[in-house]
Amino acid sequence: MRDLKAAPPRAVAAVVPVLLAAWLCALPIRGTVALRNVLLWSAVALLIAAAWRQGAWRRLVPPRPLLVAIFAWSAWCIASLAWSVTPGASLAELRPELATPLAAFVAFLACTDRPSRIDLWSAALAAALAVLAALAIQQQLADAWDPHRWHVDVGYYSTFVVLALPWLAWLAWRHRGIGVRLVLAAVAAGTLLTTWWTDNRVVWPTLAAMVLVGAVLAARGAPRRERIAWAALAVAALAATAALFVAAQHERAESLRRVAAPVTPDFATDPRLRIWPEALARWGERPVAGFGFGRPAIALPARAPDGIQDPRFWHAHNVFLDVGLQLGAVGLGIFLAGLFTLAIPLATRGLASASPRREIAIVGLAVLVGFVAKNFTDDFLTRHVALLCAALAGVLAAAMREDFAATP
Repeated sequence: MRDLKAAPPRAVAAVVPVLLAAWLCALPIRGTVALRNVLLWSAVALLIAAAWRQGAWRRLVPPRPLLVAIFAWSAWCIASLAWSVTPGASLAELRPELATPLAAFVAFLACTDRPSRIDLWSAALAAALAVLAALAIQQQLADAWDPHRWHVDVGYYSTFVVLALPWLAWLAWRHRGIGVRLVLAAVAAGTLLTTWWTDNRVVWPTLAAMVLVGAVLAARGAPRRERIAWAALAVAALAATAALFVAAQHERAESLRRVAAPVTPDFATDPRLRIWPEALARWGERPVAGFGFGRPAIALPARAPDGIQDPRFWHAHNVFLDVGLQLGAVGLGIFLAGLFTLAIPLATRGLASASPRREIAIVGLAVLVGFVAKNFTDDFLTRHVALLCAALAGVLAAAMREDFAATP
């Protein structure tokens, strides 16, 4: 049998990363589902064919703790078909919400074997952000931005921004030329401008928390001058995002008044304060096993006991509550175990390593903080955002492997 670490054939090694980079570029753009499926599954098929030919399966298999968590999650999701309140809806969710994310995880795990691969993924995410910002600006100049035309909607877009923006910082660290950094700054500025147009409020404290975590981790063990610079960056980010949060709150209030909406955006009347107790009460009906995999299977009733009828409120608006509703306490425990299994190597071995693994760990931990913060008042762990989460999990898991190359 050939060496388990053997590299795939040269053609596969050249083609698959290009397919995956194109997949990342297309991922957040509405109307690209067919293209994305062709790109991703072609890459997976080539990887499996190469592994079969060489007997080199190791790169397709995650580290053992993650493998256990992934197997447990997959098995419990599939088993929930037996007790799902709507088995057909749960079955229909298995391919887009379980099989395809697993394929994305495996593909990026197998192909992220050195820092230059992360450069490629980061450049693809930067290109996606640039395209989306350009489309929004073009629409705004022509008439008005329609977030449903290309960006899916404001929630999905702002969540994609939270997960993708930190990788621009990785590129800026890796490529320090003034030209590259100016381009990255322009992409970041256009992205933040478009994010402002979403009227999404939680995105600003989420970005602040991510910058704060990144700055604190980057400052550890750094020379005094660098620590001062990181502290100044953190303070500036906190001040800026606090101002943007307040301004977004005010703008939302003004927009509601302009359309004579009967709802005000203050926290005392936030509908989540009605949704969360209702979701908890419903979870209490099936606390251990839940209602079955797939959010359509556990949607809040059309007319909840407290009178909630808004069609937007078809889930619990909290990723952990939604997992609990679907898969019960057992599923939530597996989900949390998977998050910690991914985070612990980043926070221990990753931060204690030399460059570039240390910088990967910092970016990865910032992304995890962003994921939790953004999805604490909503739940976008579905469709293309779930695919991005799975792909990034594969990247981070690969970067913590012992055989991850320290050089390009």
